Amino acid sequence: MRLHRSLVAPILTQLQKYIVFSKAQLIDRTDEIHCYGFEGAVSLPQQSQSIDQAGNRHELWSQAILESDESETDWIARDLIAGRIWISNETSGLYLPQELGMDLAGGVDFDKGCYLGQEIIARLHFKGQTKQTLTLYKIPQKVFPETATPIVDDQGTAVGHVLQCAWSENGSVVAALIQRSALDANLRIDNTALQHLA
Repeated sequence: MRLHRSLVAPILTQLQKYIVFSKAQLIDRTDEIHCYGFEGAVSLPQQSQSIDQAGNRHELWSQAILESDESETDWIARDLIAGRIWISNETSGLYLPQELGMDLAGGVDFDKGCYLGQEIIARLHFKGQTKQTLTLYKIPQKVFPETATPIVDDQGTAVGHVLQCAWSENGSVVAALIQRSALDANLRIDNTALQHLA
């Protein structure tokens, strides 16, 4: 399992309650295994794993430290474009899976399983929708708004906030949680206009 570094200790503590009756062991391998991302149709090394359904994006897990020409922020920007939001300890427990688009990305199974909050999540899926939704924007220049930075409309009314941001050679990619009623509005962060990412 790969997590945001800030969540490793809390998740280990949580899972430890359930593993005591199993013939299994939880080990923190944070300092032993390094994760590298690469794209393209290539012959995958044995220790790598594809992380998207199209088969173009892959992760290579290695105990060796490898050289890379690409920055981590470029890969995170591609994660955001693919609809993958990284949850940290700071944002853990604040959002429903549907608000983060996890249901659309295949991250929730509505036919099987039992987990905390299942009734609320299933009811929302079958009988309603969230008031806010995950939306992607781009900013041509390299700016880096922090998580929870307000996003406002033309009247200056806050209609959402930043979930995560990463920059690449083409500027910044912003994943935001926006009120559905404001999806067609002209939005900005401070004085910087946001452009919908198609």
